[in-house]
Amino acid sequence: MKRPKLELPLRIVLLYLLFGGLWILLSDRILFLLVPQDAIVTAYQTLKGWFFILMSGSLLYMLLHAQHTRDRATRERAAWLASFPEQNPNPIVEIDSAGAVFYMNPAAQNKFPDLRSLGFKHTWLGCLEDVVTRFQQEGISDLHREVQVDERWYSQSLYYVVETGRLRVYATDITERKQAERQTVRVKRLYATLSQVNQAIVRVKSQAELYQAICDVSVQYGEFSLAWIGLLEEATGEVKPVAANGLD
Repeated sequence: MKRPKLELPLRIVLLYLLFGGLWILLSDRILFLLVPQDAIVTAYQTLKGWFFILMSGSLLYMLLHAQHTRDRATRERAAWLASFPEQNPNPIVEIDSAGAVFYMNPAAQNKFPDLRSLGFKHTWLGCLEDVVTRFQQEGISDLHREVQVDERWYSQSLYYVVETGRLRVYATDITERKQAERQTVRVKRLYATLSQVNQAIVRVKSQAELYQAICDVSVQYGEFSLAWIGLLEEATGEVKPVAANGLD
């Protein structure tokens, strides 16, 4: 089992006591062995005291300087790590199970200035109280979801921090991807509708039946809410509906 490391203040005190104790126990004996005359001994004792102050001060300086260097490196690393969420162009938020927002990076503050005051009532954080409960009950650590705020879509990666009981939300704006997906779906529906219309042209035998078939496949395959065909009556200039489907 690894022994716990002593804290710095205690280590400094113990080293200082050890150094001072050895100095008191040994320095006089060594001095009397080397210098037998009393007058000279007195002078040397004075010098010995000043030497002790110099040595102990140097020892304390080295110890404190080493710790200061380590602390500065730790602070610099912490600041460096903290710059990642601060400089991230995507919203990052930390929130607890009660809806209190503990952290918002600048991107989140710019996009959602009322997020801190609204908490779970904000659309961007909607239903997250249920997600927190799920994290706590199921023991999972991360989830993913997509949420819409006004005209924008966001992909949210959710991470639960057990030690603090808080939820971290990392979001990415996926509006352009969503728009591209919707456009792809619309194009597929249109192609499906055209394909069915072409089959109807070959299959039906009358003009009225063709018009109705076009309206039917437009609603069924094109997923239009309403489809209708009208013919212009040249005598009156009016458009007369001849086939329709949808909005029942």
